[in-house]
Amino acid sequence: MSIMKDHDFDRAMGARIREARTVAKLSQGALGETIGCSFQQVQKYELGRDRVSAQVLARIAAALGREPGEFFEGVQVDTKVVPMSPATIRRHLSVAEQIEGLTPDARRRVMDLVALLPRTAAEEPAGPAEHADAALPHAA
Repeated sequence: MSIMKDHDFDRAMGARIREARTVAKLSQGALGETIGCSFQQVQKYELGRDRVSAQVLARIAAALGREPGEFFEGVQVDTKVVPMSPATIRRHLSVAEQIEGLTPDARRRVMDLVALLPRTAAEEPAGPAEHADAALPHAA
């Protein structure tokens, strides 16, 4: 049994759903109609682009004549939890509260910016960054 990361798990779950749907000889549209969503949404689940909730998985399993647990057989999920200190939790909550206080457009722009930031030290750009903020506009 191999341990899967979230995105790998979503793709594996989607492949299992697609396989079960194919065996049941149902189209994506027919499955979507049965579970109350569009064929496009079924396609997103099958490709692992959207995570399948427990409630949706139960509907899918029922529509395909399966038990929900069958979709998990042989899969071990990465369950490593990284503990956070109380100070880190407070800092995260403070940032979240500040973001919630922004206008919807400003929130979107902040989230776009955050999406561009490196996630690990390996993703950091090489070279000195001591003057990196000099080009940023400052609030008056």
